[in-house]
Amino acid sequence: MELLELCQNAHACRGVIGKLSTEEKNAVLYTAADLLVNKEESILTANKLDIAYAEQKGMAKGMI
Repeated sequence: MELLELCQNAHACRGVIGKLSTEEKNAVLYTAADLLVNKEESILTANKLDIAYAEQKGMAKGMI
């Protein structure tokens, strides 16, 4: 499962998530954390591209 998909699913079923036990909520959070760690390289690469684009377009440093 991709991180975006996990987040979209979490948002869609937020009412159900609110009723989960602490252990179940923790399992969801650990899954999200694992996905972030596994996608770290692509996330950082995309972030660098976003920063470069913003700088190229003259965006204020404080907004980047």
